[in-house]
Amino acid sequence: MADAYWSNVVLLLHLDGSDGSTTFTDAKNGRTVTGNGSPALGTAQSKFGGASLNLASGTKRLEMADDADWTPGASGPYCVEAWHRPAAVSSTNQ
Repeated sequence: MADAYWSNVVLLLHLDGSDGSTTFTDAKNGRTVTGNGSPALGTAQSKFGGASLNLASGTKRLEMADDADWTPGASGPYCVEAWHRPAAVSSTNQ
């Protein structure tokens, strides 16, 4: 079954790769994605594909050039999808 919304996808980061990799590839539109603060892929934990993005500690982040696509709702409804695994969860925030 085809994804009815595929034509609306503006950024697709699978974040698959080898342990320690700092290459983050946009699989849909080839946008340049740069790590700031030394984020890297890790293979110790993964939901899909064998790797995940490690943003633990500090101010690690991914950056991309400014684009009209990053203005939520500018051209109608929008959606952001992600899997998140916190390093720890306090008993009051479960």
